[in-house]
Amino acid sequence: GFVFLPQLLGLALAGLSLARREPHGRRPAILAATLAIGLTVAWAVVLGLLFKWWATSR
Repeated sequence: GFVFLPQLLGLALAGLSLARREPHGRRPAILAATLAIGLTVAWAVVLGLLFKWWATSR
């Protein structure tokens, strides 16, 4: 779980920025949330492929 911590922190901070309705903060917050979700999905795919390779190579 610790490998997802940076993505989760980025998502949480973006959510706080959106919830507080900070001026000129909406676009960067949406960009940060999108980037965090994209990195989380990409990392999950990489880990899944790595585990699949490891399981089939044994």
